Amino acid sequence: MSGLSARLRALGAGTLACALLAVVPTAHADDWDALWPETRVEDVHAQGIDGSGVKVAVIDILSVDHPGLADADVTHEVGPFDDLDGNVATCTVDGRDLPATVEPGDRIAISGDDAEAGWYYTHATDMLLWLVGNGTDYDGQSGVKGIAPGASVLHLADGVEIPGTTTITPCDGAFGETGVDSGGLVQRAVDWGARIINRSQGASMFDGYDVDPGDVDAYVDALRHGVIMVSGRANDTVERRGDLTGYPVQSEYFPGVITVNSVDMNGTIAPTSDVMDGNVSVVSPGYGIMGGIGQLSPGLTSKNGGTSTAAVILTGYLTLAMQKWPEATGNQIIQSLIRNTKQNDDSPDMDPEHKRGFGEVDPQKLLSIDPTQYPDINPILEYEVKAAAQHDYSKDWYTRDCATSPDPDSMGPDEISCKVGLIGDEYERQRTAWDRVEQCRADGGSDCMRYSATNTADRDAGAAESTASPDSPEPSGLPLWAWGAIGGVAALVVAGGIVLAVVLSKRARKHRYPPVNGNTRPYRPYPQGPASYGANGPAYGPNPHPRDGMQPSAQPPAPQYPAGPLYPAGPQPMGDARRSPQGAVPQPYVRPMPSRRTPEGVPQPPMRPMPDYPVTPPQPAPAPYSRSPRTSSPQSSDRMPPDTSDPAERQPR
Repeated sequence: MSGLSARLRALGAGTLACALLAVVPTAHADDWDALWPETRVEDVHAQGIDGSGVKVAVIDILSVDHPGLADADVTHEVGPFDDLDGNVATCTVDGRDLPATVEPGDRIAISGDDAEAGWYYTHATDMLLWLVGNGTDYDGQSGVKGIAPGASVLHLADGVEIPGTTTITPCDGAFGETGVDSGGLVQRAVDWGARIINRSQGASMFDGYDVDPGDVDAYVDALRHGVIMVSGRANDTVERRGDLTGYPVQSEYFPGVITVNSVDMNGTIAPTSDVMDGNVSVVSPGYGIMGGIGQLSPGLTSKNGGTSTAAVILTGYLTLAMQKWPEATGNQIIQSLIRNTKQNDDSPDMDPEHKRGFGEVDPQKLLSIDPTQYPDINPILEYEVKAAAQHDYSKDWYTRDCATSPDPDSMGPDEISCKVGLIGDEYERQRTAWDRVEQCRADGGSDCMRYSATNTADRDAGAAESTASPDSPEPSGLPLWAWGAIGGVAALVVAGGIVLAVVLSKRARKHRYPPVNGNTRPYRPYPQGPASYGANGPAYGPNPHPRDGMQPSAQPPAPQYPAGPLYPAGPQPMGDARRSPQGAVPQPYVRPMPSRRTPEGVPQPPMRPMPDYPVTPPQPAPAPYSRSPRTSSPQSSDRMPPDTSDPAERQPR
């Protein structure tokens, strides 16, 4: 990253997605019904499914050394920061190097009326408790038990919040001089081996963008390795675009990321985020759940945990599924998630109101339906790439090519870089890899998943085309027993040939005849040749990966994409949405934008509102997607229309 604008976007990684101060006033600390998200998986905990063996990265602010995390397998690190020139930098707050954890009562970044108070809960503390908490709170009181208490967690601290707000304190020094490296955080998690990355944070409170062109590679690397990325949408009621196209300059909407909205026990969307947002993927428990009474004092209560808590609870459920189905890839787990929500029955249907995405997570289905039947393709990425091609503002996002049309020297923070073409390339790689898996299965091959996108992630393009070991036969699709039979027949042929040669050698021959047609049988790895697509690429329909001219195989059919359009035409039934009366819930938590701490005499850049998007009704099924020629670098017309609403009406995360 470079430039002040980049620094502001980097600071935006700390805009929290959780309305943790919005406490439900009628609840009490002994109201343990607020632990309902965990009680839904108590039975699987009793069976030993607790997330053990699964590595999860949590990108958040610093945490408190809470007793509920005393025996959890959590590694705390301070995330990478850099300066205006992109060099590695150290973030200091109040003259102290930013720590990853603090002792209860620590007063870092606390000033004014709260000078005598100290930290007991932070945003990260609440997230970690809901993921791996042991059920203990201060003074031996009962606390939050995590959804996946056996998971191994890497906590990457990227700041400290301003007390009483959901906003991060900037690092010391000139405003924007040192900021968190958004892509570096993701890359660190991938390199550590995380299978899931939870980031209950969102775009900048300043200009609304926190993914620079230089960060794109790290996010794509996570997609390439099948890492599940989970984030929460904003806790506001500002309408956003009405289609799932992704938005590659914001971390919570980056293509392939599971963007979460929050619901209560009855499946009703939280009043603080009950609004159309086409980029929401699923909804998850987050309203009316247990959490700290406040940041600066001990004690628990039932509260609005916001979309942050909804995201981390979903992360917990996905962690359990990872342990339950160790052979499944991350993409297959996401396939199962969206196809088997409470509103869907093995079909990825979208909410026609564009509020709930594919529906509410159903942990029972997630833990009982085998995900290995589904393709190793990130279905959210697939939907977004195809849907983006149907809209004027986004139709060329994922087909851009920096080699032929590089970015201009100066770009606005809302302009789409040519580097997002890597996202479209990654989708094509996943789709092509799955075609080969299905072809291998259709040919009766074994271990066909070795050709999948996740299992070929670390191979270069050339090596990915041939994944068999040097000592193994080419993948002709024949099972091992057939190779043995062929070997036996070959031995008999050789023996018979020797006898025949002896006999024939006794006969004088004046002529030897060449093979018929003068050539031998060419090698073809597939009976009908490699699978091919028509001129327009794969079409939408029950199976979004058709093969033109494919002949039926004599072998038993391999598992296919279950029926059900990936991009439904028109409104789809939502099933039991279970909406409760809105009059019983409190008004949305609204807080004015906090003041920014800047050194005296340093000018502050003007505030920029979050962008709004064209609101579109449910779209008909798009025409078959085809990868159009690479397009030029972004122009001003590529930008999202600005949001003209009053910033005071929007609650930052």
